[in-house]
Amino acid sequence: MKALLKFINPIFIIKKLFLIIKEIYLFSIYRKSILELERVGILKERGFYRNGIMFGLTYGVNLKAETLLYGGEGDDLKKFELSFIGKAIAKHNDIFINHNILELIKTRAERVKNLDYYGYIVHLDFAFKQVSTINIIWVISYLTFISILLIKYTPLIINMIP
Repeated sequence: MKALLKFINPIFIIKKLFLIIKEIYLFSIYRKSILELERVGILKERGFYRNGIMFGLTYGVNLKAETLLYGGEGDDLKKFELSFIGKAIAKHNDIFINHNILELIKTRAERVKNLDYYGYIVHLDFAFKQVSTINIIWVISYLTFISILLIKYTPLIINMIP
């Protein structure tokens, strides 16, 4: 019951609206920084490629030689691979720190293994926390409903006052 009351609380909705607006503003900063890095050529020089309309980046990490030298199996191999990927990406943190977007990025790794290539494709994307379809629909619906109520019932309330 408390959860439901929270979602119909006008203060909660207004705070959620401001958080969504703030996150959209941060995304615009992220987008401008990625476009600038791409325009200057730093991303291509470092091996990053921009993909999609949400300005995500991809980076390939080849692990064929390193994993052959390691020779581990199972969870130990996975931990080794992920630590190696972390070190490979950490080499490029300076470009994100210089543009103040390091905190705005989330990463995920996708394993690629075939006869020719063994490694990971690392995806770097903007870390959306507040902006989601559900949150946007909820805030817009709530504000629309309140607006309709105010438009419809304000004249009635004003006429009731002597």
